[in-house]
Amino acid sequence: MPERRRHRTFLERWVQTEAYLKARGTGLAGLGEAPSTEETWSVRALALGSEYVGAVVAEGVGWTLRYLQ
Repeated sequence: MPERRRHRTFLERWVQTEAYLKARGTGLAGLGEAPSTEETWSVRALALGSEYVGAVVAEGVGWTLRYLQ
């Protein structure tokens, strides 16, 4: 994988992980904890262009993310 793509992939994964930890209320302190098997969380990547990375995490499944301008 090219260096540029590898860097982008790392940032995407990190942002999704951080969003998940924040949604659970643990913040970075929960980084080493295993996810609960009783909870269901959904992650959605945000389409913010080539210079930014973002993610939204919410408990549950079947929800849709809408962009409003």
